[in-house]
Amino acid sequence: MLIVCKRQARAIVQVPIATIYIDQNRASSFNPLLDSMRIYFLFGRFSFTSLLTAAIDNVTFAAVFRATGTIWSGQVVGRVLALTFNYFALRRVVFHSSRRHAVVFPKYLLLVAVSGVISYVLIERLVDWLDLPVVLAKLVAETTLFIANFVIERDLIFYKKPPS
Repeated sequence: MLIVCKRQARAIVQVPIATIYIDQNRASSFNPLLDSMRIYFLFGRFSFTSLLTAAIDNVTFAAVFRATGTIWSGQVVGRVLALTFNYFALRRVVFHSSRRHAVVFPKYLLLVAVSGVISYVLIERLVDWLDLPVVLAKLVAETTLFIANFVIERDLIFYKKPPS
């Protein structure tokens, strides 16, 4: 509801309510473990998809880097293969988005481009400043961007339109 209110620019008001427990709440259907799992299931799907995408990206990156010796070519080839898989997995499996490709895909590509540039800069800096091996620097950079990408994809790219 908070996200819907945010998207519709509605004010959020805090209202105190009385808590009433009948017979010490024995009839409650709330299950802390199961209900928490439902809340975090979206993030779990995102995490699993991201791990698969990262495997595609990092294996490709390492192979191209070894072949060419350049970070940029490894980054580009790895991203193209990974983004193709990731886009369709996020759209269908993670966020269950039915929004048109013409609306969603350009936003997704912009995020991939910006994230790729930030990742590239982070890799370069980690290699230069901390003398990390390139592949390790890439893993550190991508892990840093993980949460930001989840929030942006959930709230700005693949979100479902609120009911009219």
